[in-house]
Amino acid sequence: MGTLHAELVARPVSRADFARLAAAWLTNARRMIFPELDPADATEPEPSGARPEPPSDDGPWGRPGTISMRLRVQHQAEALGGTLTPYSARTWRRTLAGLERSYPFHLSLAMMPLGPDGRPISAGPDAVVAVHRSHRDPRWTRFEAEAPEDLVAWARSPAAERAWADFLREQAVAADAQYGHLTDDANNGGTALERAIQGIMAEPPAVPRCRDVLRGYSWVTVCARPLAARLGGAPALRADTVFDEVTELPGGQVFLRATAALEDYEGPAVRRAFEALAPVLLPGRPDAALASGLRARLVLDTDAADYQQ
Repeated sequence: MGTLHAELVARPVSRADFARLAAAWLTNARRMIFPELDPADATEPEPSGARPEPPSDDGPWGRPGTISMRLRVQHQAEALGGTLTPYSARTWRRTLAGLERSYPFHLSLAMMPLGPDGRPISAGPDAVVAVHRSHRDPRWTRFEAEAPEDLVAWARSPAAERAWADFLREQAVAADAQYGHLTDDANNGGTALERAIQGIMAEPPAVPRCRDVLRGYSWVTVCARPLAARLGGAPALRADTVFDEVTELPGGQVFLRATAALEDYEGPAVRRAFEALAPVLLPGRPDAALASGLRARLVLDTDAADYQQ
């Protein structure tokens, strides 16, 4: 089973800017890329006796045919912990309205459809929309969305994949994002390249350095302006004809989509993207052992440092 992972990294200029961008990402992601997980009863009041954690006795999670949604808010710079509460429209509105004041490090909404027995339709992970402030430099923020293919019908659907890519491009412009990706080989612990070089971490070290080094080469990659300039800018990247789409964003960043469809981003297409972006990529030879066990669209036999001066 694959999981589509979207991420943008931006540096809001103030707490108010953080609140605005976080609310926009969370709201728009639910509306635009998770419409099937937006419950019809979202305006109901808080459910009486609702449990934030899934039951430990394998009992029903909720009413059959509904969406189990859990909201986690964490105010400390730690990977785990925080406050977990059942979703309601009132709680959601209150949380978004209070982002400037509360300024959390982590905010996530986990979503799982329930079957006729009131239990999850999948034993796999939830669909998630989230915002994370960097532990290494809290001025930087990661905006994320994850969609397991058995919960959201994106796999082998070019239209769905393009909708996600269009959403990421639009949000990258709105947030003045300095890095971004859309792929099925990344997760909250990092890009496939970061995992294969550094291992899985609570937070990839390069997040605050995304204007200095490119964290990966995904099916869709957003490259910061200084890095794009080192590659010759959008005109040079278009001239190479490596990428199916090269779009220069208003802030000078470059939005790159390697192939028309995600399933085509394999083998030679991956190597072409690697070679085009290697001069600005995170250096280090990928460790095949670290890359095993998870999908990794990577060139394993070469270090990007070999292309750098």
